[in-house]
Amino acid sequence: MKKLIMIVSALALTSVLAFASPEATKALKAYENAVVAMEKAAKNNNLTSLMDAQLKAVEASEALEKVQSELTIQEATQFSKLSLRYAEAAQKLSNQTSTMNFGF
Repeated sequence: MKKLIMIVSALALTSVLAFASPEATKALKAYENAVVAMEKAAKNNNLTSLMDAQLKAVEASEALEKVQSELTIQEATQFSKLSLRYAEAAQKLSNQTSTMNFGF
């Protein structure tokens, strides 16, 4: 009986974690779009695009914060990977702008 309860509990937990909420999926996609925008801004060394990417990231982060508990394990892993990509692109942009010659 104890094994049966453990199996049923594991299945219930798995079924809850396996299905993404539409809001969580939408927020994660918005964050992914912001990360891609940040990567493009870094690649092109475009400060105007940087501002847009940062705004998108803030909006997506706020949306993700509201649905954080609804993320599946897969989505949470994807969020972590996206956050790393965002940080790497921001660091690249920071390095590029710190070495710019502004004529001073």
